[in-house]
Amino acid sequence: MRGSRSQRGFTMMEILVSLLLTIIGLAGVLMMQANAVKGNRQSEQFTYASNLAEQIMEDARSTDTAKLLAGVTYQSQTFKNVTYTPALTATEVTAGSNLVRVRATVTYSEDNDTSTKDDRTASFELIRIKKELM
Repeated sequence: MRGSRSQRGFTMMEILVSLLLTIIGLAGVLMMQANAVKGNRQSEQFTYASNLAEQIMEDARSTDTAKLLAGVTYQSQTFKNVTYTPALTATEVTAGSNLVRVRATVTYSEDNDTSTKDDRTASFELIRIKKELM
């Protein structure tokens, strides 16, 4: 004997549909979480590169321009399995002028990818006079 309509439970099809919708919703949440983690990691990598470039620029500010124009080299650094390559360039703004453009750059590959197509760069630039120590 069948019970009345108000006593009936869910059918197997209704349970499967609700389970499928729940799984789709959870998959979306997991994808958002994965993207947030990746964004945080990329932000941390750029922040480190930016801080390193700023430190190099501060060192350059206290260095004589003749030494900067002759060339200064820096060693690569590794932080959390990512290699950062710092560089400092100094060039005269125009030949014979008293102005020097100083540029500090730090290049790294996102997630330490070995290809160069997606390298990232943080840089700072300033212009100063040749005889100036900042």
